[in-house]
This record gives sequence, structure tokens and C-alpha cells, in this order.
Amino acid sequence: MITICTQCTHYLSTYPDGRWYGQFCTATSLKRGIDPVSGAEKSTRVNDLGMRYYTDELYAWCREVNTGNCPKFTAQEPLESMTSDHTSQETRRQDN
Repeated sequence: MITICTQCTHYLSTYPDGRWYGQFCTATSLKRGIDPVSGAEKSTRVNDLGMRYYTDELYAWCREVNTGNCPKFTAQEPLESMTSDHTSQETRRQDN
């Protein structure tokens, strides 16, 4: 079974349209370090060229974690329909 990040409890999206650079896995964390420019403690990443840079992001991007069979995947609980809940409450009222 393929694991889909948007169906996981660890999924965090910071953009409403689901841009990849706003999709994070909260089951992960980035290493922390001191930014030599600002002196602030920040998360560290290594870019495609192997160079370290500092960011305010706390978690790894989903694309870095999930390759289709994510070991950190935890399925979300299915949401109950508001209609079915409302119907059951109405039925209980009528029975009383």
C-alpha cells in the first residue's frame, strides 16, 4: 500500500493550495545550529550542492521523508459525517 502524506496525522501544510515547499512531516525534526550571520539558533539544511544553510522551518519536507512506503505514516481517523450525527441526535429526541 502506498502511503499518502495528506492522509497522515503528521502532515502539516502551510499553504492552502498544497505547494510542496509548504508540506511538512511533523514526525521529523531538523538539526539545530547557530546561524553565523544572525547568531540566532535555527534549523539547518544541506542544499543540492552540499552547502549548509539555516532556516526557520522546524520539520522536514514531506518529499524528503515519504518515498511511497513511509515508516512514520499514521493514518488519520475517518471523520464522522455531521449529517449522521445530527440524524442520530434527532432520533434520540423523538424517542424521548
